[in-house]
Amino acid sequence: MTDQERDQLTLAPGAESYETPEWITRLAGERRAVGERLDERKGVRVPSQDPDYEDQGEAWPAWPGRDRDAILQPPKPQMQPAPAVAERAAQAYPEREAAG
Repeated sequence: MTDQERDQLTLAPGAESYETPEWITRLAGERRAVGERLDERKGVRVPSQDPDYEDQGEAWPAWPGRDRDAILQPPKPQMQPAPAVAERAAQAYPEREAAG
C-alpha cells in the first residue's frame, strides 16, 4: 500500500461523507471474481484411469474445518479463609453466621 492509498483511507475531520477509493472497489471486484471461479470448481471430480472404477474424489477438496473442543481444565480449588479472617468476619457480620 502506498502512502497515497493509505491517505485515502483516513477520514477527514468534519467530512460529511466518505467515498470508497477506486482501488478498494477494484480489489473487492477481483476477490468476488476469484470466489466465483473457485465455486465453479468445487464439484469437479478426478476420473479414474480405469472407467470401471469409481472416480478418485474431488479435484480441489475443501479445507477441513478446525475441530476444536473445549479444553478440559480441573476445577479451581476451593479456598478456605484463614482462621483469623473467618473469626473477624463472624464478629463483623453476625447475621451471616446465623443464616449459614
